[in-house]
Amino acid sequence: MDGEARQQAERRANGSHRGLILVERINVGVVAGLFTAIAAYFWANRLLPPDMVQREVWEVHAMFITWLALLVHAALRPPAQAWREQFALAAAAFALIPVLNLLTTERHLGQSLAVGDWPLAGFDLTALALGLVFAAVSYRLAKRQRAVQPQKPKRRRDKQLRIEAANAESAS
Repeated sequence: MDGEARQQAERRANGSHRGLILVERINVGVVAGLFTAIAAYFWANRLLPPDMVQREVWEVHAMFITWLALLVHAALRPPAQAWREQFALAAAAFALIPVLNLLTTERHLGQSLAVGDWPLAGFDLTALALGLVFAAVSYRLAKRQRAVQPQKPKRRRDKQLRIEAANAESAS
């Protein structure tokens, strides 16, 4: 039994504990939210004007504001859903960094590769790879969530069961 399933079983057995629920939700915001917050730092680095006063301070502010927003998000959503949503957001935030570089700088991935600027090309390729990893995590969590959720009966099947029940009742 994995950790999340064990926690859910303990909660059902012992009743919900506010502390456990709080920790569960904070974990989502701290762990999954941190990835998106880091991506927000890089986004701020590209989007804030270069001559802005205290630009580097606002890059850090952007990271912490994003992290705080994701902690609030995690507190308001069911944990399994929040994990999936935050990893999906991290996937998009990292995967779009090279696109942002293309739109905001002259040193985009295509040019970096062409001229052999390996530090910048490596950064963009790493951002793309992290985006793919986070997308895979989000997909796997969604797949797992669908497997755990009880299947709703199909309406056609319900209708068929009611007809069979009515036929059995009229036959007796």
